[in-house]
Amino acid sequence: MRGVLLALLLARAAAGQVAGEVAMEGVRVEAAATEGAPPLELRADRSSWDLAARSVVFEGSVELVRGGLRLACDRLVVRYDEAGRVVDATATGAVRATQADRTATGARAELTVGTGELVLTGAPELRDPLRRLTGERIVLHLDDDRVDCDRCRLVVAGEAVPVGEGSRSAGSPR
Repeated sequence: MRGVLLALLLARAAAGQVAGEVAMEGVRVEAAATEGAPPLELRADRSSWDLAARSVVFEGSVELVRGGLRLACDRLVVRYDEAGRVVDATATGAVRATQADRTATGARAELTVGTGELVLTGAPELRDPLRRLTGERIVLHLDDDRVDCDRCRLVVAGEAVPVGEGSRSAGSPR
């Protein structure tokens, strides 16, 4: 998710080269690696930049790739402050973030930079090969690898819950 921040900063820098509101189709933003960070690539069918409101909207097959992180959605709205730092970002429409063997999905994802929280809503799900967490609202704390879930349900694969000899009840079949 930190790749989203870099993409948004790059978008702001590119927007600083023009004045007013700008719309572009077939957008592709790329950045070379800096200080050991992997390069970032952001693609979308369209973008609209509003410099006065300090916001940019990417729409249509939005895809962000940075290192092992891939974020895809239908629409990404980014707001930034006077210094060009990202304040927040909202991804909507078939949101899917994957990294290694973990996947987070939902109808909406809201990133608040100040708190380092990514809030998934709209049938959110967090999945890895052994677990699937669903709920009404899932909050990923990006800075300290914590997860909060409201009205949650966790399903754990059978192989992740070993059954030892001592755990069988007296009448259990062997």
